[in-house]
Amino acid sequence: MDSITLGPWTIHYDADATRDAYAAIVASHDKPCSCAACRNFWLVQARGRAFPPEFLALLHRLGVSFAYPAEVYEQAPNDAAGWWYAGWFHFVGMLIIGDSAPVSASIVESQGLRYDGAFLVWPRSAPGCGCWFLPSHALVQDAFVGQPTVQLEFMVDVPWLLDVPASPLTEG
Repeated sequence: MDSITLGPWTIHYDADATRDAYAAIVASHDKPCSCAACRNFWLVQARGRAFPPEFLALLHRLGVSFAYPAEVYEQAPNDAAGWWYAGWFHFVGMLIIGDSAPVSASIVESQGLRYDGAFLVWPRSAPGCGCWFLPSHALVQDAFVGQPTVQLEFMVDVPWLLDVPASPLTEG
């Protein structure tokens, strides 16, 4: 396994095993939810605008396929005609160090990130994206069963692109 340290978290990960798991997920993936909020997220995702390049680079390094989060859900509208979404991915690995204790801002900023005491954000190029790591395993896809997994949770600000009005929790 390889290792990476981000903010307060040190993570051992197996990118190849994670890629193998996502290959199995692709083969068995169900159709996503059809509510307006989910359709909007998947439209933004299909146009390559859901996640900033820095977050996509992290996912790639861990072996995670950005196209197959375990969960995505809308949070709330933002002030810029977009929506906050949250969700999570899984990857094969182990969370070695990780709590919400304050860490040195200089360490995190040297990585191009900001740690606000709860999660990492990309302040310069992608202010609307943050992530954090948990040892929890909610909605783990079958391809990961029997392997050590880490849950990478995210919150991201995406534009509303659908022609229908944006309203939270409205089935479309």
